[in-house]
Amino acid sequence: MSVLLLIVQEVMVPFFLLAGLGAFLQRRLRFDMGTLSKLLNVYLLPAVCFVKLFDSSIDAALAGATIGFWLLLNATLSLLSAAAVKAVRIGKEDADVVQNSFILSNQGNYGLPVSELVFAQHPLGVSVQVIISVIQNVFTYTFGTFRMIPGKGKQLAAALAEHTVRLPVIYAMLGAAALRMLDVRIPAILWEPVAGVSDAFFAIALLTLGAQLANVQALSLGRSVLLGTIGRLLFAPVVAFALIRGFGWDGVFAQALFMASAYPVSRNSSLIALEYGRSPELAAQLVAVTTAISCVTVTAVISLALYIW
Repeated sequence: MSVLLLIVQEVMVPFFLLAGLGAFLQRRLRFDMGTLSKLLNVYLLPAVCFVKLFDSSIDAALAGATIGFWLLLNATLSLLSAAAVKAVRIGKEDADVVQNSFILSNQGNYGLPVSELVFAQHPLGVSVQVIISVIQNVFTYTFGTFRMIPGKGKQLAAALAEHTVRLPVIYAMLGAAALRMLDVRIPAILWEPVAGVSDAFFAIALLTLGAQLANVQALSLGRSVLLGTIGRLLFAPVVAFALIRGFGWDGVFAQALFMASAYPVSRNSSLIALEYGRSPELAAQLVAVTTAISCVTVTAVISLALYIW
């Protein structure tokens, strides 16, 4: 069986079957999306981050390399997006949303489930994805929010205080790192409940993703949507590949970094745009279109990652 067929059969089909079930149930049951999002961000995501990092084989050097890579990738994409929207002459409000789409990717309820499927036998790959998920959350509610706030100043400070400082995943990551450095052994009576919550993440994350897509009324491929889609699904992996090659990384570490660069636009980018009234319809379209197309592009990136490294 070819690598591509194996990826489709063992990774993408299970992934989109569960997401499709989420879409079906959303149309029948009408979940409260706010509750589902809070369940993921406050309860399930911190648990899976804590368990995967505490139980991982990643060391401080690789963790630092992961964070450095992700910051450099986003900085490069920010410069590319600024040049792209200027070249295509997109209006200021739409331009801000398109620029966010280049860098605000869905590392949580898309990236983590895919990573768990691909790296089921390689915990290092999942650990890298967990770190990227945490950093991306922080990036979303700092730089991503800054771009959406027209007046900046006090509004920005309030937004950072409301979102970033209260992100549970940050404290989950710091807690796992501290316990590992101190070589603390967590008793089973505490570990088992947390591990149980972590195990629930995969199914609920994909159900939520499908429910989000079910709420999109129609897809559009206008100029802004097309540019944002190309930036997120094409430019990002190309830049990531160049950086990985430049640093000379290989193996599971390189595979995990390359795959993480290819995921579609984060729903959080749409929520931020809606909150501050900055082209929310365009933001929602970018989330939907990139997620729909990603079934092809992410499959291709996974295949390339496994073939090259």
